[in-house]
This record gives sequence, structure tokens and C-alpha cells, in this order.
Amino acid sequence: MKKKVLKVSVAASLAFGTIAGLPLSATGVQQLLGANTAYAVGAPLPAETDAWVQNIVDIYSKLTPAERKDVKDFQEAMEGLQINVSNEDLIEPLVSFLNLEAPVDLTPEEVLNIIKFFGSIASTDDATELSINLNAFRSDSDVRGAVSKVLEGSGIALDGPTAQQIQFSDITAFQDALQTALMNEITMVDALGYILALSTNSLDDKKDEIKEDLKGAFTVVLGDSSLKLSQALAYHASSDLERSQLADAIASSYLNLVDVIDSDMKGQVAIMKALMRSEASLASSAGTTELTPALSVFGHPVGNSLLKWSSNNSLITFSESSNKFVLSGSAPDNTTVTAEVSAHSVLLNELIFKGNITLRRDVFVGNPGNPPASPQPDTNREYNSLKANEAVNKAKEAAQNASPREKAELVQDALKEIKEAISNMSKATTLGNQLVTVVDGKTVPVFKEGNVIEHIKEIKNQVDKLQKEIREVEPRAQVPFEFTLDFGNIEAETVSIPLSGELLTGAKDNGVTKLNVEANGTGVGFSPEQFDGDVTLTIDKVPQDTVSSLSSRSIVSPIVDVSFHSSNGTEINNFATPVDLRLNIPTHPEPDYLSIFKVETDNRLTNYGGMYIDGGVKTQRITLSPYVVLENKVSFEDTASVSTWAGKEISVIAAKGIVQGRGEGQFDPNANVTRAEFAKMLASALGITGGEATETFSDVTEQDWFQPYVAAIQTRGIANGKGDGQFDPHAAITRAEMAAMIARGLQAVRGTQSFVEAEDMLEIFTDEEQIHATLQEGVAFTAEQGIILGMPSGEFAPNKLSTRAQAAVMIYRLLNL
Repeated sequence: MKKKVLKVSVAASLAFGTIAGLPLSATGVQQLLGANTAYAVGAPLPAETDAWVQNIVDIYSKLTPAERKDVKDFQEAMEGLQINVSNEDLIEPLVSFLNLEAPVDLTPEEVLNIIKFFGSIASTDDATELSINLNAFRSDSDVRGAVSKVLEGSGIALDGPTAQQIQFSDITAFQDALQTALMNEITMVDALGYILALSTNSLDDKKDEIKEDLKGAFTVVLGDSSLKLSQALAYHASSDLERSQLADAIASSYLNLVDVIDSDMKGQVAIMKALMRSEASLASSAGTTELTPALSVFGHPVGNSLLKWSSNNSLITFSESSNKFVLSGSAPDNTTVTAEVSAHSVLLNELIFKGNITLRRDVFVGNPGNPPASPQPDTNREYNSLKANEAVNKAKEAAQNASPREKAELVQDALKEIKEAISNMSKATTLGNQLVTVVDGKTVPVFKEGNVIEHIKEIKNQVDKLQKEIREVEPRAQVPFEFTLDFGNIEAETVSIPLSGELLTGAKDNGVTKLNVEANGTGVGFSPEQFDGDVTLTIDKVPQDTVSSLSSRSIVSPIVDVSFHSSNGTEINNFATPVDLRLNIPTHPEPDYLSIFKVETDNRLTNYGGMYIDGGVKTQRITLSPYVVLENKVSFEDTASVSTWAGKEISVIAAKGIVQGRGEGQFDPNANVTRAEFAKMLASALGITGGEATETFSDVTEQDWFQPYVAAIQTRGIANGKGDGQFDPHAAITRAEMAAMIARGLQAVRGTQSFVEAEDMLEIFTDEEQIHATLQEGVAFTAEQGIILGMPSGEFAPNKLSTRAQAAVMIYRLLNL
């Protein structure tokens, strides 16, 4: 009777072998591993090994030179490992549950030799060297003998009838099934968590999770009776319990070996990175003037909120506001433009994907009697209507089999596409080059408001149809309706645009949520609900030499004074809902470090931030004044320790005046952020500073530097204090408290929508039960928006105090929503 220790030991050794890809040919194992066959080191490989070789080449091509060395060091350590009294327990899990008193036909040394041989094969991305390694492996007598022991008694043979032989195709089928099972077990977030644990020598924190993933994959494959190799292994591990024990033994032994031969974990980190990159792919790599990258890793889609995209071609840039690669207006028409694009993880700043995309703007220049097949201009109503409907239909189809979280993301993506299409349809660009008149020294454009109202009504019909369609997917979805009056360039220093009460009422009655007015490179967007009766918008260019504080600054735009006046001439300069202000600029090499500054009456400059979007810098203000765009780079001397994951974020929000240092050149990134500091960050990022607001907290006085910011967020219900009428400004803020404040701020100021229930969203965190009930909605909301992503360990850590660097990252993500 065959002893169980032999059965499971040899079965485990064969299963180990399949990880590296046993090179068996279609003519059977006998020809490759049979005792009568010898192989020269340089002998050609069978054609069936081509795909396996190419797979190894592809994986190794994803390694950096430093990572290649780490993998090589790991493999050399594996080859040099010897079993002795001090380390014989390394593969003890393979036999620990067996009757150790039974005779052992396959010793631990033999098992280890098989593992070492398999581990040494795939040590290069050179096909010739791979062939040499494979031939050396398949000619080894120890391996041939071990495989014979494995197959004995299983009904699967090295020779005899073809139906009973293990063919190379059987091995590749097993490998494919194992790869699929692993991809089903491991997501990109899992992989990044493992990489972080490995790279920080904290494998023990993740060891159980890694083991369960490996065990789960092997258990699935070992139980698949359609695989011939699984049939052979079933003879040695036939029951569900034995298969589970075998899978557990393999996973445990692997981790034990890693602890010994790769103690600094560099080899494992490199291998995981290469595998992740090799399994990363774009759903589409070609587009017209724009392309939304849809990345999958291990077969799972990865949201762009988890990634930082970049391009090596200035003609193709990534817009974080729209999550799209955009073709520059300066790119030549009818020409395909190629860029190498990269995606880095926002969690670890690790490269996840690198590949090429192509964009192309086709412009019809032929015989007018042969028009293009589809309308090209984005302002074409029919074309944009089609785009919006396609977005809705795509969401409808994909939502049928989607989880609640996936469905919410589908709806958010569809709403972005719909909003863009409506914006293009509703832009009244025929107002340029219209008649103008001069009134009190100001140039006033003359246009027919009745035509504008009719245009609004026509677009409203489109909005209502899209609203009905998207609500079939998500009943809570609200389609925003922005309408734009574009007056183009008017040759005048001061332009006054009359907006009658009739026009504003027509916009309100037809559901316009924001009315945008553009003229002379300046855009102002506002809610028509904020005005009753006739108003006049004035855009006035201010001579640069009248502002002495600008003499030493890097000026990027003209100085523009923007103001609203009622019909009786009274200035309207305090808005309950922030007004969008956009100043167009020339192309700039580092737009992230541009900011809109207010020119105060005493010529001082106050930084009000803003983000670069499609050729201009845009911010939100609750008061209006003269403004100018300046380059404003800020650097700190103490951020090196967080530079990989928070360096850019800190410098960008500092450039926009959202956060300051704690001393000359010092940011203090690892210090806890206080509630007062975060109130300033959040109020500044939301554009609600500088207005007339009061607060009622007993521990905040008018003399406190943070009073205006606390007042701004309390007035809008963003912060309610900590009880007893106190704000507790100097206390450190927790991650859950920050999440709740960010959520309330986005909902109150921007009207940001949520489409997933809190319990469905919070289940992604392993410690969801530790999140206080009053903060759960806020945590779920910020997680859905991709602002607070949780810890690499899978926890949210709601009661953990946030550092200044972590807060900077969250505010940066908020800005880019």
C-alpha cells in the first residue's frame, strides 16, 4: 500500500513544477523525461514551448535593471540552498499532517531539488538562454525519477497510449487554469498591498492573505477533473481534504522558502511588480481627439481614481478633471499622433502600466459634395446627442451584471460623458462678431435674448430625455444642465454684458443649473437662481503697470476685473453659491503650479488657487474682484520621506495657497493635522473663503487666524463641532472626521452625487465596524469618489490621526474631481 507521505510529497513536487512551466512536448513525457533520452544543452525546443517562452520574455521585459538583479539574486540563492538539520523544516508543511513514521520514498532533498530546478529555469528574458535552461532541466535524472514516482499508479504514464500520456498541452492547460484562478483571487489593490508589505519587510502582516490567495487558486485547479495533470494528482490527493491540505502545503512551503532565501524581499517585490505589469492592459489604445483609458490588471478593471496617468508627448496630455487623454489643438489635422503613456499607482507611486496610445483629428478637406460619414465638430448637436446616448446605453448594458460599487462607477462615468455632450450642444457660439454699442465708455454686445431662450428650451428637451434614460439605471442620478453664452473676442478693454431678468428667468425655468458667460478669454459661471431682475456682467482689463506687487512675479494672464451690478448700479459681490472664474492662458509647461490671485485694493496679492482645465485656470469664488494668473512654485526641504506618494500633491496645493508650511522651508509632513488647519484646507479647496460668514463656536474668536475658514464651513453645514458648542480647533483630526467633512463640503458646495449605499461601499474595508455610525456616510462617500482609499492593509483606520501629508493628498484628489 502506498504510504500517504509519499503520495502527497510527490504530488506537491509535481504541482510545484507546474508553476515554472514543465516543458513537456506533444510527443509525450517519455521523449523529454524518459530515462533513455539525453538532451544536449543547445538542443532545439519543441514548438509547443514557444508560447511559454514568450510569456517569460514578456514578464521579464517589465522588470527594471535593478529589479532584474534582485530576481537574479533570489534565483541564485534558491540554487545554492541545501537541506540540512537546521533548515529541513522549510518544506515541512508538505508532510506535516501526514504519518511521519511511514517510509519516505521521496526525500525532502529530492523535493527541494525539483523546486530549485524549476526556480532556476526562468531566470532571463533571452529566448536562447531560456532554451539552455530548459534543456538542462529536462535532462536531469533526479527530476525524471521524481516524475516517474509521481505518475506511478495514477493511470497517467510517461509512455504507452497517447490518451494516457501527459502532453505539453496538458501542462499548459494546467498553467492557464492556475493563472486564471490566481487572477480571480488577486486584484491590483491586493497586489499593491503585498508589494508594500514585502518592500517594508512586513510580510508577516500579509502572510495569511498571500497564503489564502495561493491556496485558493491551487484548490480550484486541483479539483478540476478536466485537466489531465489534476487527474494524476488526484491519485495522490483524491479527497477534498487532501486537495486542500496539498494546496495549503504548497503555499506554506513557498512562503517559508522566501523567508530564508529572499529575506529582504527584494526578489519577491520585483516578481510581483513584473507580473502585475504583464497583466495590465488597456481596453482600447486608439481614439479621435480624446481617449478615456480603461485599465485592467489581473483581469479586473482599475478605476482611474487609483492611478496617475502621464504621457511622453506634449501633444497628448491627460486631463485629471475629465479622466481623459486629450489631443492638443496644436496637433496637425488628419495625422495620427502616438504617445507612450504610463499609469502609476496613487497608493505607492509604482509603475503599473506602460504602453502606446494613438489619437487623431480627422478634418474633411475634400469635395463638399462628399461630406464625412459623421459630423466632426464637437458643437454639432446631433453628434453630441449621439455621444450622450451611447454613454447611457453603455451604462445600461454594463450595469446588468455589475456590483453596487461597479454600478455607481458606471453611472458616474456616464454622467461625465453626458455633461460634456450637453455642454457642447448648449454652447451658443453664434454670438461672436455680433453688433456692439458703446454705453458710458463700455462696449456692450447686442444679441437677441429670445433666440437664446429658444436655444435653452431645445437643449432642455435633450436633457429631459437623457435624465429619463439614466434614471432607468440609477433613480437618484441628476443630469446637470450648463448653458454657455460665448461672445468670443471683442476689441475693447471693458466689456459689459447685459443679462435681463427675462433671460435669467428663462434659464431658471428650464432647469439651467449654471449659466456660463465667456468673453475676451475670461469665463464666469453662476447659478441663475442667485439673481432677481436685470444684471450686468462687466469684464475689465486692468493695466499691469498699475499693480506694483506684480513687478517681481511670473505673470501668465492679463489682470481682469470681474463684477456684477444690478439695474440700479449696485455692485453684487457676495454669493451664497460660489461663482466659477476662468482665465484663459497660453500654453504653459507646468500648469499644475499656476494659481489665480486676487489683487487687493492696497495691491496685495491673495492666492485663491484654481486648476488648469483645457487652456485656462479655473477657480471658484464667493466674491469678485481683479484677478490674475501667476506661476507660484513652492518647495519644502523636509518632504523627501513622503515624496513618492505625496511630494507632488504637497507642492501643488501649496502653490495654490491651500496649505502653508510650519516654518522656513518646513512642511512637517508626518505631523498630525489639526482641525483648524484642515478647515482652512477644505474651505480654500472648495472656494468658499473671503465672504461674509460667521461662526458660533465658543472656542473660536475673531482674532484667531482660522476664524474665517471655520465660519465658512460651519455656515454651510460642513462642520458641526465636537459638542458643547466647541470646534476644538487645535485637536488633531481623525481620518473619519476628515472624510465626513469632505463629503459634506462636496455635497453642499458642488452638489456631488453618490450612487452606492454606505454598507455596500464600506465592505471594502476590513475594519468597517470601527467607523462611528455618524461618520459612515461620509467615509463611504469619499471612498466612492476615490478621495480616501484606505490603507494598503485593507483597513480604513477611521480613528487614526491624519498626517499633514495624508491630508494634502486628499485635498489634491478633491481638486481633481
